[in-house]
Amino acid sequence: MAPSLRALALGALVLVAAASCSTGQVSSVWSDVSRSATPYRSLVIFGLTDNPKVRQAMEDNFISALAPRGVKTHPSHHLIGESSLARMTRVRHAVAMSGAEGVVVTHLIAEETTDSLPPSRLSAIPDRYEDLEEYFGRTYRQVCAPDYYAGYRALRLESNLYDAETRRLVWTGRSRRLDPASEEITISEVIATMVDQLEADGFVPASPESGGQLAE
Repeated sequence: MAPSLRALALGALVLVAAASCSTGQVSSVWSDVSRSATPYRSLVIFGLTDNPKVRQAMEDNFISALAPRGVKTHPSHHLIGESSLARMTRVRHAVAMSGAEGVVVTHLIAEETTDSLPPSRLSAIPDRYEDLEEYFGRTYRQVCAPDYYAGYRALRLESNLYDAETRRLVWTGRSRRLDPASEEITISEVIATMVDQLEADGFVPASPESGGQLAE
């Protein structure tokens, strides 16, 4: 059975499984329009959290969603231990060991209000997103801070795709608002919609169900 976010704890916080709109669809996306959308056929997946079970669930669900598309995937929990995620030299080594073309970094964002509604297509992103190592280090410290999820009103799953060679951001997406009082949608469904959007934008191969060819 696919785990709900209620079954996954971030520190002392118990989180729940998905969208207030009962869809789990991606609500906002940015992609690098300066480059052609070339499908990535091998990816290393990082789930950023201070809880090993949540990290593994995030990474494994990305891998399950990518498998039908023939993408070769590497969960970071097979490559790097929890205590080493704060050390960029170890993270860099893990990415190199994977041999992957791209790096997916995903985590849950805490929102203090339920009033915000991001645009569906972003024309620009903050500078801190552009570089993999800068984004990774800052975000890991942020989500692992003891008070990051204190008093949250809503959650979103954010996922970012970086090119492994250049370490530059090529795609980022955020889910619709996740309702802490709902168990209607599992984490696997939320992540599946992220992968569907990556496919729609041309950054992973199409699945056979959508008329695509498996990666060789």
